[in-house]
Amino acid sequence: MTEDRNARLPELLAPAGSAEALYAAVSAGADAVYFGVGAFNARMNAKNLAEGELAEATAYCRRLGVKTYVTLNTQLYGGEVYAAAETARGLYNLGVDAFITADIGLARVLRSAYPEIEIHASTQMTGQNEMSAQVLSEMGFSRMVAPRELSLADIKALCEKSPIETEIFIHGALCVSASGQCLFSSVIGGRSGNRGQCAQPCRLPYSCGKGQGYPLSLKDLCLASHMEEIISSGVASLKIEGRMKSADYVHGVVKIYRRLLDEGRNATADELEALARLFSRSGFTDGYFTGKIDSSMLGVRTEDDKRASTAQGGGKYIGERRLPLLIRAEFYADRPPLLHGTAYRGGEEICVSATGESLPDTDYPAIPQSRIEENLTKFGATIYRAQKTEITGAENAHFPLSEINALRRALCGRLDAAALGEREPLEKRDMPKAVSEPKTAPERKINFVSGKADAHGKTAYFVYADSITEAAKAYFERIYVPLMQYVKLKSPAENIGVAFPPVVFSHECAEVIAAAEKAAEMGCRYALITNLWQTSTAKRLGFEACGDLRLGICNGESAAETADIGLERFIVSSEARKSPAAVIPRGQIIYGALPVMTLEKCAIREICGAKLPPISACRYCDTHRFSYLCDRLGVKFPIVREYKHRNVIFNSVPVYMGDKKSGMDCEFYHYIFTNESCAEIDRIIGITEKGKNYGGKFCRLSSPK
Repeated sequence: MTEDRNARLPELLAPAGSAEALYAAVSAGADAVYFGVGAFNARMNAKNLAEGELAEATAYCRRLGVKTYVTLNTQLYGGEVYAAAETARGLYNLGVDAFITADIGLARVLRSAYPEIEIHASTQMTGQNEMSAQVLSEMGFSRMVAPRELSLADIKALCEKSPIETEIFIHGALCVSASGQCLFSSVIGGRSGNRGQCAQPCRLPYSCGKGQGYPLSLKDLCLASHMEEIISSGVASLKIEGRMKSADYVHGVVKIYRRLLDEGRNATADELEALARLFSRSGFTDGYFTGKIDSSMLGVRTEDDKRASTAQGGGKYIGERRLPLLIRAEFYADRPPLLHGTAYRGGEEICVSATGESLPDTDYPAIPQSRIEENLTKFGATIYRAQKTEITGAENAHFPLSEINALRRALCGRLDAAALGEREPLEKRDMPKAVSEPKTAPERKINFVSGKADAHGKTAYFVYADSITEAAKAYFERIYVPLMQYVKLKSPAENIGVAFPPVVFSHECAEVIAAAEKAAEMGCRYALITNLWQTSTAKRLGFEACGDLRLGICNGESAAETADIGLERFIVSSEARKSPAAVIPRGQIIYGALPVMTLEKCAIREICGAKLPPISACRYCDTHRFSYLCDRLGVKFPIVREYKHRNVIFNSVPVYMGDKKSGMDCEFYHYIFTNESCAEIDRIIGITEKGKNYGGKFCRLSSPK
């Protein structure tokens, strides 16, 4: 049966931005659906499921064997961690199967208070390779949602070595930024993508001095042409993006991918065209998956795309998907009627029986077998459909038809109960806080390096090692430079450490680890950690590990978790509402342009050098320390080359808090230097030390929505 085959296939996971979309996904054949509730999901602008819809929708899915996953995948502040944990407990009691989270603090609380709850690591956690999966496994995660930027080779490598399940995206919108590393919407508009309020600045026009275009707007992902490779790759779940899309869109996309999975094949030209009619941005891309990362990946939603769309909304899908049912009716002359039902759900059989209330009464004429069969198969709005009916002893069926109908309803009720199963409800439990009380004011002002009261430590990140001035070497206790630059230094100063690349895929791990080992041999003592997996390498090599702002640490539970896995200090997220209490030193940005995007697709080579031949374009990328992306108002955002031709886009203006030091709750200040001149670097050191005004355009640390 198809159900048996499906048990061996990857899970087909569909979006449900509304109750209508949920029923559409189920109707089309989804194995699982994911949806958001309340304030802790990354699609706050979706309709999402209302409180009154949750119980009904969850029960409906459970009876059909469709798993339900709830997104609690935003960056969480202080008390929100515990509120989110209570939300998870309540939804677990409704029957939700798992929760997708992006906050390691929430994972810590759930692991401690409610270990029964299954958690999946959101793609926002930037799990990039099998080493990331190992760390997440130790934190209690059972699945990692891989970045959209992975190639087929990296997906296979991850699946082969990961201790937990791997979930990949196969269709839907693409972010140009590396998953979990975008601050663009937050810094330019105060609407945080990490808080579910992304304003999509990547869809706006920009220029690189050669006319305006859309260099950050990617076409939607479509891997329908690669299903045979994907099925054999080892992935556990195939995810369709689209919680902002209509029910018709969800139904249409899921139905096509369901067919491809069941038939074990790639999409035809007609099926690809049908997907494009549902939604397209000038076509689709598979560039990341195939490794063809170039300008052909770019696209915008045109008026022609909108006119061609067949996903108009309005479809009614509840009740379309049903479980096949084998019915066996037994009629005996000396006992009440007996009804057996076997429902087939995937590879599972659900078997129940129901017995009638009355003995045969010969005062009633026997019901014809055809009429018995007709009434036994009237399942109306239930989730069952009669696949086969077997009737024994019809000549003994001396009952009113109402008796047969009641027997059928009783059977349905028992099938429903058996399909739902039993789950022990979780009672509210104590959730011990990692740091119960904030530190006292005097203690917060202690420099953890020198031990001197009222003296904050100072650290800095330099995009280019050759920008470090003599004044900077003397002023900063720790200076971090990109790892691949450090290993090329002839004699680095003792206070200079390495910053690990923000993105490292499976096939790159060996090179990065080898470079870190070389840095250790050169005498390196400090490391800036941009991804959790790097902590184990730093510990093994004897580095003091500092968590970068990219880790998104906004609450005390996250801070405690990072300390437990080996961080010795961390830089508070630039989006934090306030500095979280912690048992290890906390740093805050006092100066510097924030990294707002990490690009897998090289914007310098593909955009700034777009009119050059490929080799010349790469040379352009190699030789230009800074390129700039300009918005419609002429605001310039510096672009810097990163490891493996990736780019980092920095904000157009720096954060400056030098004149607000008294309000900064931290143990050390952190600086970021990008395109500043040597003279400007020395000036910044001087004015921050003295608490003076900046004297130019800048922005403040703020708490975005």
